[in-house]
Amino acid sequence: MKISALISALCIFLFLTVPSCGKAPGPKRDPDTIYYSLSDNPTVLDPALVKDVAGGELVAKMFNGLVRYSLDGHIEGDLAESWEVSEDGTIYTFRLRSGVRFANGRVLTAEDVQYSFERVLRPQTAAPRTWVLDKILGAKEMLAGEAQTLKGLEVLDEGTVRITLSEPFGPFLGLLIMPAAQIVPKEEVEKYGRAFSQHPLGTGPFRLTQFIHDERLVFEANPFYFEGPPKVKSIVYKIIKEPLSKLTEFKQGLLDITDIPRAYFLKFRQDPEYKDLIASVVGLNTYYLGFNCSEAPFDDVKIRRAFSYAIDRKKIVETVLAGRTTAAKGPIPPGISGYDPELAGYDYDPAKAKRLLEEAGWPWERRVRIIHPSGEDIADIVEILKSYLQAVGIKAETLARERTTYKDMLRRGNFDLYYYSWWADYLDGENFLAPLFLTSEERTGGNATAYSNPEVDALIRKAQREPDAARRVKLYQEIQRLVVADAPRIFLWHRNIFTIHQPWIKDYRLYPIYNGDKSNLLWIDKAVLTGQP
Repeated sequence: MKISALISALCIFLFLTVPSCGKAPGPKRDPDTIYYSLSDNPTVLDPALVKDVAGGELVAKMFNGLVRYSLDGHIEGDLAESWEVSEDGTIYTFRLRSGVRFANGRVLTAEDVQYSFERVLRPQTAAPRTWVLDKILGAKEMLAGEAQTLKGLEVLDEGTVRITLSEPFGPFLGLLIMPAAQIVPKEEVEKYGRAFSQHPLGTGPFRLTQFIHDERLVFEANPFYFEGPPKVKSIVYKIIKEPLSKLTEFKQGLLDITDIPRAYFLKFRQDPEYKDLIASVVGLNTYYLGFNCSEAPFDDVKIRRAFSYAIDRKKIVETVLAGRTTAAKGPIPPGISGYDPELAGYDYDPAKAKRLLEEAGWPWERRVRIIHPSGEDIADIVEILKSYLQAVGIKAETLARERTTYKDMLRRGNFDLYYYSWWADYLDGENFLAPLFLTSEERTGGNATAYSNPEVDALIRKAQREPDAARRVKLYQEIQRLVVADAPRIFLWHRNIFTIHQPWIKDYRLYPIYNGDKSNLLWIDKAVLTGQP
């Protein structure tokens, strides 16, 4: 047995011996506070600077955009009560809700929208996600320092803003839900400058009141929230770096909601005390092995297809991943527009894989290098993938690197294959096609494979300009069929999201995307929490 397996088994044993909370937690806790956890300190909390999922989740508690996602993934008004789109898809007119206030009490106006968007596009802000707003007319001039105002954003009155795009972009509303498009108060940003990230304040249901590094973040309810005050007085995110420590605190009743590490998933699912407290949602992501398509032998589509046939995704999903994932046929996951349940994909067929390798003249003495980010769980999965390649005669080795080095290797094309995943930024199939498959000689965005197909490029551009959602879906499915045939990646699986919550947490909802949950509707059944009727 591997050392890692022994350690995992010991951790599970220790975890199972921790007494569960039963009806009420033993150690003291605030009965009006909901407790979450983070595995590390957030890097930034300024929505203009956020670029990670954890940061986006926290920003969603404090800020609002013009629109948001409903629980079922549809776009609905947030700060905007209504909007109109011109027939050609280039002009969006938003009417703001009246009486919305920032957490400092000041009333929101259309000028706040203008300030927030222009701030993201000013070079001195150094926002990492300017592409969220660069479709707006005049954005490129602002980014280049050639303009101080955004030509395509007009304040019509204090409650109305008009946005004009440089050309149609069908998924534009989805971009406005991302952290970079959240609305901030000018006076607070100018008061703190770059330190606004330590003193974030928006129109959301909570505001940050305490941040102790490596310990906790405390968010208190915003009494001015336009949908009414949250149902709890505060939420706390504890910084807990070890999965076992996190689950121990959960069993002691000191955490209310947490994810479930893979090593403990089956134990929770089979435990009658917890199995009904597990929530799940289809993961809007795709895990894959990407090829270096610019270098021989992986510039040969026949070889890429052979590798795809060599891996038994279904068996890995059902056994190793314990039903936590869904086998992938292509890049777009279920729940995203453009997903095609009829897509053929590549079924497990090792005989066909060998035949294609022979036909392509595979150099059997060549050793294939598979790189991946460091991490025990990742390493275990990549070793399994390697074993399938070895089973059809391919010599392979794996190489783990910490993430900064790993990403640098991707940019330089220093790999044969790489293991990675892509997660939805917004709920539109374009987000799983353009970043991953548009030609990029610099390997920027998500196209580290250096894949290039002029027909795919043209169809993606056409889909981006198409304002009709139904026609976009048909284009996405056509693009996906071409991409799957070209096999620049081995599409592996879509990871589902699982969380577990305490029995006293009520009205818990698991949103399909990271920035959907504002936690304002959650409440605590104190009778269950305390064990007192």
